[in-house]
Order: sequence, then structure tokens, then C-alpha cells
Amino acid sequence: LRLQLALGEARGVIGERAAGRESLRRALALARELGDLEATARAALAFGGLELSSEVLSDPELVAFLEDVLGDLSPEAMSSHRARIAARLSIAYALAGRPIPEQHVRWIEEAAQASSEPVARFHALYGRRWMLVRTADLPTRLAEGDRMLATAEETGSPELALAARSCRFLDRLELGRVAEADLELEAYAALAEWVGVGRYPYRVGLYRAARATLDGRLAEAERIAAEAFAEGRRIGAQDALNAWLGVLFVVRREQGRHVELLAQAESMPEPTPAVPTLQVFRATGLIDAGRRDEVRAALPGMAELLAGSAGPGYFRIPALALAAEVAADLEFADVAAKLLPALETFAGRVVVAGAGVAAFGAIDRPIGRLAATLGDLDGALARLDAARELETAMNARPWLGWTELARARVLARRGRPADRSEAERALAAAAAIARDREFARLRASLEAER
Repeated sequence: LRLQLALGEARGVIGERAAGRESLRRALALARELGDLEATARAALAFGGLELSSEVLSDPELVAFLEDVLGDLSPEAMSSHRARIAARLSIAYALAGRPIPEQHVRWIEEAAQASSEPVARFHALYGRRWMLVRTADLPTRLAEGDRMLATAEETGSPELALAARSCRFLDRLELGRVAEADLELEAYAALAEWVGVGRYPYRVGLYRAARATLDGRLAEAERIAAEAFAEGRRIGAQDALNAWLGVLFVVRREQGRHVELLAQAESMPEPTPAVPTLQVFRATGLIDAGRRDEVRAALPGMAELLAGSAGPGYFRIPALALAAEVAADLEFADVAAKLLPALETFAGRVVVAGAGVAAFGAIDRPIGRLAATLGDLDGALARLDAARELETAMNARPWLGWTELARARVLARRGRPADRSEAERALAAAAAIARDREFARLRASLEAER
């Protein structure tokens, strides 16, 4: 039993997921035969792992395994393990857009607040933090990240510290605090190198690609993501293809080439059924391909799903932002009215996709474009000015160029005495950014304005 547990845990750490799970299945069978609840809980926790990726969204085996084991545990005898497994289940539920049972939430809260065992307390904090991913409560997530890191350091576990650093990086990136995010990423990378196993260097590559997309370093983002994809395939990371395509979508779109990816998007399943991520991606490509009537027919259904979705923020928010851009391109007021309240909840943030594989500018830009579509030009400019301020602070190109172009269009529509000169200034700023040869789509849009 102990050998199978150790083998399963070790194989999971080094990225041998399938072999590790087979060892853990054997360990679980032996633990149940012997009535060893401690070993049963260990097998369940190792089966789930800590490093989060989109693969948990389509992993019914993991969910079934954890639910089965949770049913075995005595509430009185195994409170710490019960809370840890409930926390891991809550992550899978939250990322899949499923409701989290109230009893699970109570167990997690109790462990997070009062557990004397730092490992159990960490898992509860980690689970609670991922439940917050589908809410607008980013300040609480930041505070939870601080507690997670302190608790991880209390345990002395590098794996728990890596999980905490990952969350802290993502939260700071979403707030646009790029200097702080970079410090967290470098701390994560240094610890990953020290641990020296496959899944952590793979994650480092994805996070570096996200930073490159935010900066507009498109060729570099593609190169880093390709290297991460190769590493992900080597270690059997099931989300490797989705992560690679997520980066490639951002890169190819800004290069004016993302229609090349349409066929692949049509052939792949959605990462989570609760969010029509790939449908929205396909719509952006069809717009560029001139198939606007087709998009107009499909967009209301996508907007309905997105507005009511309880899906994970790292999928829902970018899908909302892209759908908003499509609605604005089509001047589709009914869809804009449906999307605007859902997107406004996340104002003041950066669009971060797929748990840290890409980032593409301020959420306030698509909010501003929706407001303009609905005729609220003053409100639109207020949002676009906020986007410009955040993207300027981050030096986030070409996203700042898109914001300046949107500002120029709204100013030209509003037509107040000072608006014409300010619109010209905004167009000049966008044109200066578009001189970068990588930003072909922005350059083409500016040429169309003339």
C-alpha cells in the first residue's frame, strides 16, 4: 500500500500522470480493503494534484474519484482530510461552472479559519481562492494569496509554495500590477527550477507567454508557447494543446492571420460547456473573413450563454470581452445590452485567459465599446480613458493602440469642439504603435479609417 501511494505521488510530481493514477487506483483499492482512511485520503488528494489547468474541466474520472472517496470518510475522524478533498472538489466544480455543495463550503471555511494543521489549512485556502475565480472579489483573492503563501512556508512544502505563487502571479496580472506579477513569476520560476520536475517548468513557459502577449511581443510569445507545448506533450499535460492554441489565437489575431485557425477551432470541444469560448473565437475570425451575417445570426445565443454563465472567470471573462468586441464591430445593440452588465462587473482589470496562458489588455476597452454601441458616448469615453491609463502604465501594446483607435472613433461621433483635435491625437498615438510590423490587424484597421 505504502509503495503504491509513494509511486503514485512521485509519478504525479514528475508529470507521469497516467502511470501515477494507475498506482493510486491500486493504493485506493488496498486502502479500502484494509480500512485505512488515512491512505484513502492520501490517494484521493494525489489523484487530483495541485497544479491547476483546463484539464480539470473535462476530467470526470477525477471528480468521480474524489466524490467516491469523500463518501468513505467519517466526518468525526477525518475532518482535515475531508476538508482537503472537499476543497479539491470545489476547484473542479468552480472551474466547470457547477454548484458547490453548501456542506463542502462549510468544511472548507472551518478548515481555512481554524485548522491547526497547516497543510489542511493551505488546501482549504486554495480551494476557497479558486471558488472566488468566478466572482468579482479580487481583493479577497489577493488577501487569500498572502495567507496561502504564509501557510505554504509554514509547511515547508515547495509544491504548496509553487501553488501559492501561481495564484499570486495570476491575481496581480489580472489587476495590471505587472511589476508585482513579474516578481511573483520570477519567484515561481526559481522555485520550479529548484524542484526540477516537468510540470512546473511547463507552467513557467505558459506564464512567460502570457506576459509576452500582454506586452505585444508576439513572436516571442509564440516561441515561448511552442517550447511550453513541447514540454507539456512530453510530460502528458492534457491542457497543452488548448494552452498552445490560446496563445496562438492572440498572436495570429494581432498579426491579421487568425482565420488560419478557424478549422481547428471548429473541430475542438469547448474547454468547459458553461462558456462558449471557441464559438466566440470562431466569431472573431468570421468577422475578419467577411462573414458578418453568419456571426450576427449566432451571436445572440452566445451572449445569452455568457451573460448567465457561472463558468470560470479565466474562460468566461475573455469570452465576454471578445464577444463584446464582436458586438461592437457589428453595431449590435441588443447583444451589447445583454453583455454590458455582465462585463461591467470586472471593470478595471486585465483580460487574462485560460488560467494564465495569454493576456490581452484592459477589460474597460470592450466595456467602452459596448457603451458606445448603446449610444452612451460620455460613458464610453470614461471607460476607454480608464483602459488607456491602465495600458499605458503596463506598456501593453498593441492593446493601447486598439484603445486609442476606439477613443478616436467615439470622439469623432461625439463631435464637441475639442473632440476633433483629441481624436486626431488618439489616431496618431495608435498609428505610432501600429508601425510595429507584428501589429498587422491594427495597422489595417487604421488604414480603413482614412
